[in-house]
Amino acid sequence: AFDSGAEGINQWIAGQLGLSNVTPLRVFENKSSDSPTIGSGRFGDLAQSMDWTEFHTHLETQLSIERYQWVPSDHKSIRRVGIACGAAAEFLKDAHRERCDVFVTGEARFHACLEARSLGIGMILLGHYGSERPAVEMLANRLAHEFPQLNVWASQEETDPISWKF
Repeated sequence: AFDSGAEGINQWIAGQLGLSNVTPLRVFENKSSDSPTIGSGRFGDLAQSMDWTEFHTHLETQLSIERYQWVPSDHKSIRRVGIACGAAAEFLKDAHRERCDVFVTGEARFHACLEARSLGIGMILLGHYGSERPAVEMLANRLAHEFPQLNVWASQEETDPISWKF
């Protein structure tokens, strides 16, 4: 899936957040490749630690988002960030294993949010659509570049089926 690709959406989010030492949360056993970038989810380190206020501003600016849900943690500073787009709360324990301070995903069930709180890891819920929509733009641009003889564009009709009220 594109979210697991070496240049997929999770890798893109990591790049937008400026993470270094980016590694999959779950590495795939792939006998045809010894690439350490093949796997699901990503985690990496911010250039410098941020408090929650700074991290929220960084997230909003770098991902061009205005709304999301979050589960706070007791971490006073954020340095290591785990990422798994879409409905990927099952990666929470992987992010915890890798000592992530915060885990960014699309959506999670209530009990996964409680688990994040009990594990002491913050969680950001971008919305399923919000965490994956950039992939549509990325794929359209990549296809247009690879096949210049074709007219390729990302749908402008597709929207988030969930309305957010604040």
